[in-house]
Amino acid sequence: MRSITSRNTWITLAGMALGLALFARGGTLPLMAPGLLLFGALALLHPELGLLFVPLTAPLYLIPVSIPGIRASGEFLLPLSEVVLPIVLAGTAAGWLWRLAGAGERAPLGRRGIGAAVVAYAPHLLLLLAGLFGAAVATADRGAALRELRRVIVEPLIFYALLKLYLAPGASAEEPAAPFDPPYAIWMAGALSLSGALVALLGLFQAAGLDVVPYLGTKRSFSENVVVAGATWRVTSVYGHPNNLGLYLGRIWPLAAALWASMRSADLSRDLRIWRGAAWFFGLCALLCLGGILVSFSRGAWLGAAGALAVLALVPLRRRFGSWLVPGLAALCATLAIAAGLGLTRSQVSSTKLCGCAAY
Repeated sequence: MRSITSRNTWITLAGMALGLALFARGGTLPLMAPGLLLFGALALLHPELGLLFVPLTAPLYLIPVSIPGIRASGEFLLPLSEVVLPIVLAGTAAGWLWRLAGAGERAPLGRRGIGAAVVAYAPHLLLLLAGLFGAAVATADRGAALRELRRVIVEPLIFYALLKLYLAPGASAEEPAAPFDPPYAIWMAGALSLSGALVALLGLFQAAGLDVVPYLGTKRSFSENVVVAGATWRVTSVYGHPNNLGLYLGRIWPLAAALWASMRSADLSRDLRIWRGAAWFFGLCALLCLGGILVSFSRGAWLGAAGALAVLALVPLRRRFGSWLVPGLAALCATLAIAAGLGLTRSQVSSTKLCGCAAY
């Protein structure tokens, strides 16, 4: 069982982070190659830990790594998450083949196992086939179609398959890794929450007048890192627009807040020091993400955060108010919906009048 307090685990994670940092910011092959080899070697030994770096690096898709010496005509750009995922897949496949060879005939796959796998993954196979068909019939820009096929369909399916594989590890020779403590789902949720917290922290730095995003690399975006809208400074962090920042953080902070609340209120029989530390970690990530949403000045993200907060507050409110909660919330939601509808109608009428005056 791999514990979160294991020193070897944290040394492995630190080595992976160092390898990716050298690869991303080395600039030249003599510096980038050792970093990639370091991450690859550690991911070969512990691919379940390497998979944690996929959500950590996914927000950096607008800051790709420039790999020299690949194309003679120009630079070869590749997002860091698209470097991590194939390496983790290769490490997982190598470990599976090694265990299968060691098990010999004791781990036959069999027709029944193949049939069950086909039934379980039928929706995913249909999605893959639909993507392949779309890329095959795309004649205008085949390169763009293949790129979108890779990024939108193939890579998410690979990540899903690997995640599902490591979410339920066992002790048999066919399974990929030893169980985690806390469970692997908490580790992955922690990586996702940390990703949101770091993205939000970069936005908060921009709001304070300190932009450190250029130190991560060159952002391939036409917008500025700080968008001035009247008297308001809207930050973008690593994204191309403040709304993208709010859209990403709006999906991270409710997860972190829910884990914080559940860990604080649950009667845990495990090591309380570990779980309390994890609870405060998720709470801090949720607060940072809320701060990033605030400085994005995205009204849609603000509204979504308010809705998520209302959902998260259902449990404590129900404990306090009991049977009065559902009718009260229904009346409140109906009032807010009517007010929002009236405001939208009035705004549309005013816009129509202005457009009519401008036309004349």
